[in-house]
Amino acid sequence: MNLKNMTVRAKLALAFGGLALLVLAASGMAINDLNNANKEFVSYVSGIDTRAHLVEQIHIAVGERAVAVRNMVLTTNPAALESEKATAVKSHELVHANLAKLKEMIASNDIPDNIKAMVSDIDKIEQTYTPVALAIVDLAANNKREEAINKINNECIPLLHALSAKANVYAEATAARSQAILSMAQARYENQRNTLIIVCALALLGAVIAGALITINLSKALGSEPSTLGEIAQRVAQGDLSSMEASTSAPAGSVLASLKIMQQNLVEIVSKVRQASNSIATGATEISTGNLDLSSRTEQQAGSLEETAAAMEELTSTVKQNAENANQASQLATSASQVASEGGNVVNQVITTM
Repeated sequence: MNLKNMTVRAKLALAFGGLALLVLAASGMAINDLNNANKEFVSYVSGIDTRAHLVEQIHIAVGERAVAVRNMVLTTNPAALESEKATAVKSHELVHANLAKLKEMIASNDIPDNIKAMVSDIDKIEQTYTPVALAIVDLAANNKREEAINKINNECIPLLHALSAKANVYAEATAARSQAILSMAQARYENQRNTLIIVCALALLGAVIAGALITINLSKALGSEPSTLGEIAQRVAQGDLSSMEASTSAPAGSVLASLKIMQQNLVEIVSKVRQASNSIATGATEISTGNLDLSSRTEQQAGSLEETAAAMEELTSTVKQNAENANQASQLATSASQVASEGGNVVNQVITTM
């Protein structure tokens, strides 16, 4: 592609089209990055954070259930016993409901295996802990306090510790996973930020280069400021063909240089026209003088022709007289011939007579 052969419109379209493409590319990258960040945020909130919240709720509900069971064993008030039993049952139902949600959430294939293993361990401990907790509730409800305490000490507390430990391990794994995601997000953000900065810098650099090239090319093509060109064209249009001082340093092929050439050609044409006008005026003067001379000669020739005509009339009259005289002479000759002929006849008769 030869930029010198391109029109100004094509150059402007190419420059601004390139800038528009860079802006569109930067906008597309920004929108895509925002979309990815939003997806990751939604995935974190609806995934890791939700699962961590469910485990936390399970952990809290397990503790509330354990406290309620312990209070059932310790209290002697029937009303308090029923209240703690209701709390234990409610907490138990909450544990299993949250555990069911947690198991459903980790059923997809994109969940890491260690997370699935931790949830599986929590579920197994809960499955073992459930009958123990229900048995303690029944014992406490039946006032079998000693048996309930023994079961708490021997079975409930170890399982409760194991369940709490697994919940804590899951919380630590979630925290580590969250920190890893945060680090990845930070690194991705820095990478995307740097990329956008580079793209924006390229766009700015492209705009500066394009503006400079367009300005240089236009200045070279015009040769001067548009206002100056307008003033010069106006002067030429008004008939002012004086020298253009601004055109002395005009680049070859520029509009200003072309105006200078046009002005010089107009000056040359006007000079030739003036010379031709002077020549025509001189010729007209000579023709006028010649016409006067010809008129004088014509008058002289007319006088000569009149004299010639008069002489011709006299000659014609003389010739006419000569013709008449010749005719008379011819008649006289004829008469003389007749007389001679008659004389000859007379002589012959005389001879014959003799």
